[in-house]
Amino acid sequence: MIGIGVWGPGRVGTAIARSVAALGSNSGYRMVGVSPRDIGGRCPLARDLDVPTMTPAELVTTADLTVLAAPDDALAEAATALAAQVIASGHSAADRSVVHCSGALDLSVLASVGALGAAIGAWHPLQAFPTTGSPVRPGITWAVTASPELAATLTELSLAPVSYTHLTLPTN
Repeated sequence: MIGIGVWGPGRVGTAIARSVAALGSNSGYRMVGVSPRDIGGRCPLARDLDVPTMTPAELVTTADLTVLAAPDDALAEAATALAAQVIASGHSAADRSVVHCSGALDLSVLASVGALGAAIGAWHPLQAFPTTGSPVRPGITWAVTASPELAATLTELSLAPVSYTHLTLPTN
């Protein structure tokens, strides 16, 4: 069972978290937690999905795959802060994966997390998310940029709920 966590439950993060939760326990995937940008704030999504609200460091060191769903202009800063929190916690990110959902940025924005031993990637749903209530639509295409092993997991996850198309893009 692959545990998935979402940092940044905004429009995209919420849609992905709800999609993963809807897969059910027989899918091989489960939501393990959500980390809101304001960790002191309430997280209705965590309550709705019956998963814990976690700090970013807890999320990365608990989840097998953490989806970093931050706005493009905040992604590098979020990844750097995340890496610093993991270091401060004394835990390891080795054997974990962290992906972002940006269609405009490459993997370099996750370099600080990758330096901790986490596999990094980009997993971008090609659709608009105008509200936090927007679901991942059946039949959309996902762009995947990652190592072959992580790309295989992301592709499988992209195909899990319904029949999606995916594009695997080179990492360099």
